[in-house]
Amino acid sequence: MTANTPQSRKQKGRLFQQQIAKAILDFFPELTENDVKSTSMGKSGSDLELSEKALRMLNIEPECKFQEKLNVHDAMKQVIDRLNKKKPKSHKNVDSLINAILKIPVLFFKKSYSEPYVCIRLDDFLFLLRSNYEQTKDSIR
Repeated sequence: MTANTPQSRKQKGRLFQQQIAKAILDFFPELTENDVKSTSMGKSGSDLELSEKALRMLNIEPECKFQEKLNVHDAMKQVIDRLNKKKPKSHKNVDSLINAILKIPVLFFKKSYSEPYVCIRLDDFLFLLRSNYEQTKDSIR
């Protein structure tokens, strides 16, 4: 689907956001449609609206891009900058501090006739690998 008008580009982006929301909901049956929603195209902030439950489970700051030519560095900078602006100056408890620091900026992206991909920082990827290893290391030995 090649989008040539602003309206068709917004529609393409909206459908991609809905695809990502559905994929997350399908993978996490504990979540409902009220927990993960696609936001309106003109709304500033995250492309997916996550409930408190979804934020605790996923701990991500999502950004969705459906573009034929994507500058991944600029897109990641966008989500990281937004995440940095969201960090509260003070925290009610240690858990809220940890969640604010450890939230992972995630870029979901695709272009026409392509499957979706996910981009995260190397340190976040290694953290996820370490977490997976820690949970499975007893079964590996």
